[in-house]
Amino acid sequence: MHIAKILLGLFLMAAVMLSGGECFCEDIEDRDIRTMSGTIDAINTFDSMITVKWQDYDLIHFNKTTFKIPEGMKFYKETDIIDIFDLNINDPVNIEYYIDNTGRPIMVRMDVSQ
Repeated sequence: MHIAKILLGLFLMAAVMLSGGECFCEDIEDRDIRTMSGTIDAINTFDSMITVKWQDYDLIHFNKTTFKIPEGMKFYKETDIIDIFDLNINDPVNIEYYIDNTGRPIMVRMDVSQ
């Protein structure tokens, strides 16, 4: 009887540890990567954030999504690598991102079009 309780306790501890919070060791490849195309609507260099305006699925309305830019992230403009200070309002962008455990979009890559 005691062995069954111990095994049950160990099983529950393992289940809690495996299901708990975000693991930073997890590869981005294991995440559900999404894509978005739009234009830059706002740039906050102080907080390293950008807001992207994108066309809604009804093809009439627009939505906006704000992304926190990971520290040290570089962006791609054709063959050039640029940073946040090279971005401009209304630049067309393609973004790869995923949604974290809190529902916040996390940018993985951004390409800036001409």
